[in-house]
Amino acid sequence: MSASGGVAPKGASPTSFSATKDLLLKAALVALLASHGFILLRLVVRHIVERTFWFGSKELGERDREIREAREEVLKGMASGAAVIGVEKVIIEKEVIPVGGTEKEEDGNEERENDEMMFWEEDEGIEEIRRILKEA
Repeated sequence: MSASGGVAPKGASPTSFSATKDLLLKAALVALLASHGFILLRLVVRHIVERTFWFGSKELGERDREIREAREEVLKGMASGAAVIGVEKVIIEKEVIPVGGTEKEEDGNEERENDEMMFWEEDEGIEEIRRILKEA
């Protein structure tokens, strides 16, 4: 075992193993610094180009105008009840079933109130459990 904590390969001296380890550490550090330096340089160049060519350009003014017009259309649509851009009139059709209406029951032709709980009045699962318990 070498002094640096690693195991030196057979036939290699501890000093050459330590030198190799130091060299690899320095190479990794250089690679890390180079990649971060490139990222930083790219950000600086992008900032300079953006400041030079983009701010104050007619394209930026046109984009801002289009965004402002789109926001105004959305706000107008929200005020009139339609929230769709580019549509002058929105028609919403839906079928309305009255809650207090009547309907005929299949087994007795009796009329009964159509309320929200009608779906839950019959529980097939509990009826099946009761039938199985009777048979047992």
